[in-house]
Amino acid sequence: MKTFLNCVTIAGVLLSMFSCSREDMSKPEDSQIIVIANCWSITFAVSNSDVVSIDWGDGTPKKEVPGLLDINYYAMYGHLYPDSIEYKITLAGNIVALNCFIGNVTSLNLSKNPQLRTLICSDKLLTSLDVSKNLALTYIDCRNNQLSADALNNFFYTLHSNPEYKVIYIKDNPGTSDCNLQIAMDKGWMIQ
Repeated sequence: MKTFLNCVTIAGVLLSMFSCSREDMSKPEDSQIIVIANCWSITFAVSNSDVVSIDWGDGTPKKEVPGLLDINYYAMYGHLYPDSIEYKITLAGNIVALNCFIGNVTSLNLSKNPQLRTLICSDKLLTSLDVSKNLALTYIDCRNNQLSADALNNFFYTLHSNPEYKVIYIKDNPGTSDCNLQIAMDKGWMIQ
């Protein structure tokens, strides 16, 4: 049995940086985030006012977790796996913030969660990132991934240009020094 130090922790759905009104939210059954990861354990936090359904991706029954009365707080949920192999974890519900901590996350599909406002996916194995459907995003931290200059440029093209204050962290990716930061800056994003 692997020790806790060998376990991978993925935390998701933390405190939203900005409030989100009910009108901005889609139906919970229509909203989802898909995380692909190689891990022994997974932990994430839910910050929203609706029920979230969790499919752990290993055949165990789906877990229904209640939403919170105040989306400025979060609740943690976790799951242990028998093997460190690739799992497809599906979080279904109105998720306003996703925070993936230490872990071998190789893919994020955020396209069916348009109300997402905060995305933290630093220190992962991501080689691409598409946020074209996430028009509420105002904070993205994708530091220390495997994003090449082309992958970062493609990612920048998917950023929205809404007028809110927006910040993105990209350092320590293979393509950080060679990417075209102007693409994101022209859309009003502050690059850190």
